Amino acid sequence: MVAEPHSDTSKTQAYLPDFCTGGAVFVVVLVAELVAILLTLAAHDTPGMFMIELAKTSLFVLWLGILAQWSCACFEVGWKAPAERTLSW
Repeated sequence: MVAEPHSDTSKTQAYLPDFCTGGAVFVVVLVAELVAILLTLAAHDTPGMFMIELAKTSLFVLWLGILAQWSCACFEVGWKAPAERTLSW
């Protein structure tokens, strides 16, 4: 049994996942927070300043994560036809 090649060229496979879904945003925020905690623990040397350093590191890492996710989502939407663009929130 030989499978025939898929001849439907009207639908293309996307290489990037849908970054606009709630699950994708949750994963980015969760990973960013874990990275911020690890970076703060590794660089913590002043007693009593852990929470302040964690807040600064967390803000910076979350900003980078959400900005990267947003740019990938906009890049993906740019490839879709206007009829295929939908808001998922």
